[in-house]
Amino acid sequence: LHQLRGNREKLAAFLLRFAETHDGSAARVAADLEKGDIDAVGRLAHSLKGTAGTIGAEGVSSAAADLLTAIRGQAGAAEIAARTDTLRAALTGFNE
Repeated sequence: LHQLRGNREKLAAFLLRFAETHDGSAARVAADLEKGDIDAVGRLAHSLKGTAGTIGAEGVSSAAADLLTAIRGQAGAAEIAARTDTLRAALTGFNE
């Protein structure tokens, strides 16, 4: 709410857009990882980091940032998979 200067209507619109846009993101990131498409995982993590941060979904934003850091740092497959699982859990918790 702070980032949106107290505009509750804008926050509601962002929350709705986030829910619509990122419904299925947990499954998509898992599928991309399974296919070995690290670039797609990174793009989704980057998108989630910014959007979730804007709406105050800090758990999702933080998990996405951690995954992005692992990808950019060329971490091993096990580390990327672990951070992907953390992001998936954060998304699932947000959507419930």
